[in-house]
Amino acid sequence: MNEMALSRTRPVLPSLLGYFAVCPAKYLLESEAHSYARLPLHPGVILGQIIHQRVNSVIRREAAFGNYTLRQLENDFSIELTANRRAGPVANWIYDRHGVAGLVSRQILVTQIRYVRSLMPAVFVKGGPAHEKTLPVGREVMLTSNDFDMHGRADLIYQGRPDRLNVVDLKTGKVTDEQNQPKEANLLQIAAYGIMVKEQAPDMNIGLVLTGSRDS
Repeated sequence: MNEMALSRTRPVLPSLLGYFAVCPAKYLLESEAHSYARLPLHPGVILGQIIHQRVNSVIRREAAFGNYTLRQLENDFSIELTANRRAGPVANWIYDRHGVAGLVSRQILVTQIRYVRSLMPAVFVKGGPAHEKTLPVGREVMLTSNDFDMHGRADLIYQGRPDRLNVVDLKTGKVTDEQNQPKEANLLQIAAYGIMVKEQAPDMNIGLVLTGSRDS
């Protein structure tokens, strides 16, 4: 029997560090190019991708998210689910028989719309252009680390004070566990972004912000 050799050939991906903490092999299966089929995405992950895409498109156009309806979100979810080959046979089977409601409840969809609306004044207004153009600020900021051979894209970085950069990672679920502590996977990801920002701006203090639909 031939065994598949797994080894890291690409820079570390902060968004998948939670996988590595659980199982290094899963991290490699998700992050490296190989001939084996990648693991199916949970419907909640697909929904999260849609919310992130919608937020970024709205902000870039400086439009109001209030025009986005529940029916539009359901339609976007249906399109992404059927177009995304990583949804998996189980999710597709449920969707064919029960539609969107079989995979994501109406309450979750409403919660996500309310969540994004809440972000507009609270987070993104602060994310305007910084005075120092050399600082890594903005939305969807690509970050790299030579020391740790790592790269990733931060949702938002803004200058909260003259000596402080805040790194924000947006989550569509809870960011804390039963003990009200940051979930390990979320903490690893936001800490990795903080490390990369610190490399680019060593004189700045770094704030790490995890924002979820139900807590922060």
